[in-house]
Amino acid sequence: CPHQAFRAGTTAYGFQFHAEINREMIVAWMKKYWKLNDVLDCEKARKILSQYDEGQAQLRQIAQQIYKNFVAMIDPAV
Repeated sequence: CPHQAFRAGTTAYGFQFHAEINREMIVAWMKKYWKLNDVLDCEKARKILSQYDEGQAQLRQIAQQIYKNFVAMIDPAV
């Protein structure tokens, strides 16, 4: 999907991603929705977790900036 976040007007925002994502959440979703005894699903899982591990610091920084911007809109004094 080319648009992962959007704004409608000045007060409504939509997100199609989980800024709060962490490794434990990814693993839980995989266990719930994938057949982890399937070779292809296992390979996909390893690839996704590897990509997450490589980029987790950057993802955490982006999430913190999203939270900070959101709080600033609610209370500019913060």
